[in-house]
Amino acid sequence: TLAKDKPFSFLDHALRCGDSLVGLISESQIEAFHLDPDTGRRINARLSGAIDEIVGPILTRVRELREEIEAEPVRDAQQADVLGGKLREAERLTARLRDLADAVAASALSTAGQSEDTFNDRLTGIADEVQRLLTENVPESPLERALRAKLDPWLQGPRTEPIRPLHWPLEFPEVMRNGGFDAVVGNPPFLGGQRLTGQLGEDLREYLIRQVGREKRGSADLCSYFLLRDLSLAPVGRVGIIATNTIAQGDTREVGLDQAVDLGWAVYRAEKSQPWPGTAALEVSLVWAGHPNGQEIRVLDGLRVAGISPSLDPPSRIPGNPYPLAANADQSFIGSYVLGLGFILDPEEARALIDKNPWNTAVLFPYLNGEDLNSRWDCSARRWVINFHDWPIERAREYDEVFAIVHTKVRPERQRTRPDGTYVLRKPLPQRWWQYAEKRPALRRAIADLETVLVIARISRTGKPAFVPSNQVQNEKTVIFATDRHAMLGLLSSSVHSDWAWAYSATLKADLQYTPSDCFETFSQPQPTGSMDRVGAELDLFRRGVMKRRRVGLTALYNLVNDENTRTEDTIRLREIHVEIDGAVREAYALDEEREPAIREYEARVASAPLPAWREIELGHGFHETRQGVRFTISPQARVDVLDKLLALNHYRYQQEVERGLHSGKGRGASKKKGVGHAPTGSAGFEDGSLFPPDGAMF
Repeated sequence: TLAKDKPFSFLDHALRCGDSLVGLISESQIEAFHLDPDTGRRINARLSGAIDEIVGPILTRVRELREEIEAEPVRDAQQADVLGGKLREAERLTARLRDLADAVAASALSTAGQSEDTFNDRLTGIADEVQRLLTENVPESPLERALRAKLDPWLQGPRTEPIRPLHWPLEFPEVMRNGGFDAVVGNPPFLGGQRLTGQLGEDLREYLIRQVGREKRGSADLCSYFLLRDLSLAPVGRVGIIATNTIAQGDTREVGLDQAVDLGWAVYRAEKSQPWPGTAALEVSLVWAGHPNGQEIRVLDGLRVAGISPSLDPPSRIPGNPYPLAANADQSFIGSYVLGLGFILDPEEARALIDKNPWNTAVLFPYLNGEDLNSRWDCSARRWVINFHDWPIERAREYDEVFAIVHTKVRPERQRTRPDGTYVLRKPLPQRWWQYAEKRPALRRAIADLETVLVIARISRTGKPAFVPSNQVQNEKTVIFATDRHAMLGLLSSSVHSDWAWAYSATLKADLQYTPSDCFETFSQPQPTGSMDRVGAELDLFRRGVMKRRRVGLTALYNLVNDENTRTEDTIRLREIHVEIDGAVREAYALDEEREPAIREYEARVASAPLPAWREIELGHGFHETRQGVRFTISPQARVDVLDKLLALNHYRYQQEVERGLHSGKGRGASKKKGVGHAPTGSAGFEDGSLFPPDGAMF
């Protein structure tokens, strides 16, 4: 190809175009006229027999033609024309098989999310047409056009044009008949799980879950489905994939890498997270997977390791993933999803409305978001917001000046219509346009008796909580903990909780994306102690004083704390307080462990190597390299020990809750997840119970 005196190699046979996730992957699927060959042969026995007689000889000839193309180097333009002719002959032979394969894919896509019988009925309903088409073998015949008139709408669904499936055994018979590819290298589209339905269509998302994702549900990014498809194309080979760093996090990990390991694959090399070298502001992971033997070196982030887990970390001594604990239910909440800029006011506007009518204080509140929490020295809200709670419109109208603002600015946006007159937004948003999209009534009930609550920004490099007044509206970019106890401030500010959150929650670029279901509901808390209360109160008081004096927010303050060149008196004292917090938290876990010897007995049964007791963990505070850069934190070995101990404790406590019937699917203590995966996310909502994907999501 690079020789100046040679023509460019013939590549047309190797460059194929189509949707590689929707197409068929085996010759047996074509022969059986079904995605499940066994079912297809049973319900389509007559058609399957006819197809068998046609498919084999055709693909044998196509394989021969394509192998001849590959075997002949291009010497001149005339020979390139000869090779082009062979390719056209191969494509002519596979044309009618492509219609057959499209019929299978279209039937599956158009019935995705429905019962298996519905899919089977759709296939049998077109079986006679497909058989006549195969027998006729006339290109672009009326019969073929009639069949395409049925298939194309099924392939199009809600999209602007039909999907063109890529059927691997038809495009590459010389590869698939030989056991598959030796290697697959991919850089799949960066599309997040919360956006799949809206961008691709509900039918395609359901198809991906059932046919590619092995019916594992969850809000997984698209890269996990490409990973699974890659594995099916190289069953004994290797796969290399460039993906968003969410591939090792949450639902995306559970759908992709967790299932890959269950199927017998292993990650033998990885770069867990690094900036994308292009213009897009995101973090990517590089993953190499295969079936390495025991002698092959495993490399993680450039360092030799004993193994690599699905979370792209060195392997834990405790197998499995954490479970949500009933003990942590109803304690953490994502803030309100307002959905409407017209609700938001400048402080001057709010004060003017209150001065005009003091009764307006019932519907006007400070509006706190994550940026305010982290950037303002007093963690206060910069703006105000109108809140008509869950009131009926008649009551909202009583506040006429405020209601007029929402009527003018929110109603037109909420009641946008399509050309056919239907609302753009889903019910009940257009009908209840004066109310928030997500009002979070459970949050309001949980904090009703509290003057202050603990809040953390959902997207944050710092990941530190702070106390704020409860009588305000927190938006969806905050997470609220229904507590005013200083011991909880200490616990959630500790390295123990921080490391757990970074290990099990998602990230946005290089920032922590704090997801309560992943990093709080699974977090095994110790019994609070007086020492935790004392040091938590000291952190709160001292930190407020430093932030007020320096006029800096949490982010700027902790940038100083984590800078080893900053050695002012106040930053040194803050580091000392965090050392005291970590010590008090470790002591609380140690006391629990000593009060309940069964915890250590459980660890001894399940751990692949002995775990230290909590008192034996040397925290080793200092400036250590982490995936977020250099941080003042516990040592890398302490982090490994802490995470393994927490995971073992999570499994132990979950087992106890199961034995008490708290995860039976009944009552308040019932888990929101089954096993280690998320419960199915229906069309009515997302993981946090909302109707809308959170704005803080990557995509």
